[in-house]
Amino acid sequence: MGFLGLAILGCGKDRPSASAEPATLAGGEPIDPVLQTAFHDDSDFQVLPPPKEGDWLASFPEPGQTVAEYEASDPRGRTETRTKFVVLPIGPFTGEGQEVVADAAEFAEIFLTLPVEVASGVDLPGPPDRTMEWGAQYRTGRMLDEVILPRLPSDAVGLMGLTMSDLYPDNSWNYVFGQATWHERVGVYSIVRYFPEFWGQPRSEATDQLALIRTMAVFVHEAGHMLGIKHCIDYRCVMNGCNSLPELDASPLFLCPHDLEKLHTNLGFDVVARYERLRDFCAAKGLTDDVTWLDKRLATVRGAAPVPTP
Repeated sequence: MGFLGLAILGCGKDRPSASAEPATLAGGEPIDPVLQTAFHDDSDFQVLPPPKEGDWLASFPEPGQTVAEYEASDPRGRTETRTKFVVLPIGPFTGEGQEVVADAAEFAEIFLTLPVEVASGVDLPGPPDRTMEWGAQYRTGRMLDEVILPRLPSDAVGLMGLTMSDLYPDNSWNYVFGQATWHERVGVYSIVRYFPEFWGQPRSEATDQLALIRTMAVFVHEAGHMLGIKHCIDYRCVMNGCNSLPELDASPLFLCPHDLEKLHTNLGFDVVARYERLRDFCAAKGLTDDVTWLDKRLATVRGAAPVPTP
């Protein structure tokens, strides 16, 4: 199988660290202990193991992005006029595909702490760009330039195109999950490979749940790129690059501490409330492993809060 990836972009890197001394802001005042723990205590996270042959980092070695480098990059984000994230369905969707898109948009709204709207669908941009043995494909650049960028709303932080058509970035790749650009606030990704029908396999409750998990993961991964967050290379993190479905499935739905800090510096939010809402969503969707992890992480972060005096 040839290369595939979540985005043809840079990467992200911060070395695992647990700070013993309280961090301070530029003016010298201490950071809230809850935020200090959320951004620097990595006890609930797995260090990313060395890449195996065929993994993303084996194919595309990447240098990394610190929190300071992220802040210095002047990333796109919410402004006085750009206050929401918009999803644009492109081409026909199956019934289960429509349901997954709606659920993924709800998850992304909690994850990004931004309103997420699903726009009315639009047609594919004419005939496919090429046909492979498994079917027709569209080039991501064409999707971005012809379909998505012209429809970027003036009040949107970003516009994400979703399609059930297979994608590829250029002729040297067999296919790609998606691609996004933070400079232009647009992205596109395909969910067709997340459903068993693509692989000639039967559909079940388990395959529906897996399709949802994969769609949510790639959705927020691409949104992270659109907000300037590059690939994480130190922890198991939703911002890990991936070269295959098994590598995608090995990544969690959540941000590592350093990428969480990047998102927080950009958008600002209540870290505990965000984790709580993610936990409630995962519980409603039956994602028991994710609920277990979120309960553990919430206990860690809440434990940093001062105990009120009687």
